[in-house]
Amino acid sequence: MVTRMIEFLGPYIGDFFFWCVHVLEVIGEVTGLGYAAANILIFVIIQPGLILFFMTLWLRERRLR
Repeated sequence: MVTRMIEFLGPYIGDFFFWCVHVLEVIGEVTGLGYAAANILIFVIIQPGLILFFMTLWLRERRLR
């Protein structure tokens, strides 16, 4: 069952990956940062920052109840 699912989804996963790479390349060109810097900015700085921000909001809301 899992093997059939992987065989079915394999091409879509590859297509999605290369679409994401293209989006990062475009972001890098538009901002002048380049692919690697855009990747670092999004996945090392912005994403963890948002996770911490929303975790803080969630913990504060839990404490207020």
